[in-house]
Amino acid sequence: GGWAQVKVRATSRLTFHAFGGQQDDRNARLDRDANRIAKNQNYGANLMYRWGASVVTGIEASRVRTSYLGGAVRNNPHYDIAIGYLF
Repeated sequence: GGWAQVKVRATSRLTFHAFGGQQDDRNARLDRDANRIAKNQNYGANLMYRWGASVVTGIEASRVRTSYLGGAVRNNPHYDIAIGYLF
């Protein structure tokens, strides 16, 4: 498995984050049940905007892709909108 992420500061108030990673078992070591998970991959990105010293908003989109030993693949998208107060 592994994970990577990057942050880019577009302005003093706006930042962009991208991330991704995977967890991949050695399939030979897994029970041969077709419903067993062989690999999970996750990737996504978000934007965060700081309105002032204490208020931050953000929007994020990500996806988890799960591969099974039997060959099936499942994609799970995830979308978020958030507001935060820093104190």
